[in-house]
Amino acid sequence: MTNWRLEYDPDVVRWLRKTDPQVARRIRDALTAVVRTGDPRIRGKALSGRLSGLWRYRTGDYRVICDIQDSRLVVLALDVGTRDHVYDQG
Repeated sequence: MTNWRLEYDPDVVRWLRKTDPQVARRIRDALTAVVRTGDPRIRGKALSGRLSGLWRYRTGDYRVICDIQDSRLVVLALDVGTRDHVYDQG
């Protein structure tokens, strides 16, 4: 199994600090589970259009937009929010 790492964009870190602690923990736990699978694409969904090349992970009412960087074995969380808003910001 390949050891992937999880990294967060500074805006995501700020969002997680400001949001409800239970929601933040649920999102962090879900992303940790993604990198532990050995293949982060198993649980995610590839995005299309202007977000092509990025991946989406759903956790309850929230979506996390990630960049899977195969060369570095990193899943980089770029944005997080509700479905209504997260796709508008990318």
